[in-house]
Amino acid sequence: TIFKRLVLFLDRDHKSFELSEALTKALRQIDRTLAEAACCFPHYTERGKWFTTQDGSWTGGMWVGQLLIAYQLTGHRRYLDAALHLLPVLEGKIDRSDANFDLGFLLVPSFVRGYEILKDEDFRQVALRGAMRMLDFFNAKAGLIYNSYPERATHYGRPVASAIVDIL
Repeated sequence: TIFKRLVLFLDRDHKSFELSEALTKALRQIDRTLAEAACCFPHYTERGKWFTTQDGSWTGGMWVGQLLIAYQLTGHRRYLDAALHLLPVLEGKIDRSDANFDLGFLLVPSFVRGYEILKDEDFRQVALRGAMRMLDFFNAKAGLIYNSYPERATHYGRPVASAIVDIL
């Protein structure tokens, strides 16, 4: 598998060995998390227990991205199947009335990464649709993406530096 070849390549020197060991630990953690939160999105832990969300909150894209990278490294279909199961939930957030600048956190690690790994045009189209939706949060006069939480805002929002990561 790709992962075994990567480990063999990385094991050539001590620093590379540390990296392959870190990848192995990361994959073990993904496996544990997948076993505990297979039906939904892991959001945060408290005292070693995962708290999950059904809609992915703002962190769901990162979980799906980890699953896709695990699939890329190992070729194990369980990671891809888990990611594919959750992707429709993230896609559904694009057109919601309460959508905000967090779309970038949701779509870049999931749909953009998915396109890069799988070369599936459907992933690219969803990512582009999400990017177009992000334009709703762009203020041309200020030249900034504003955060916007309609359910708690009394004004349009504040500029956020992290939003630039959302569109890269």
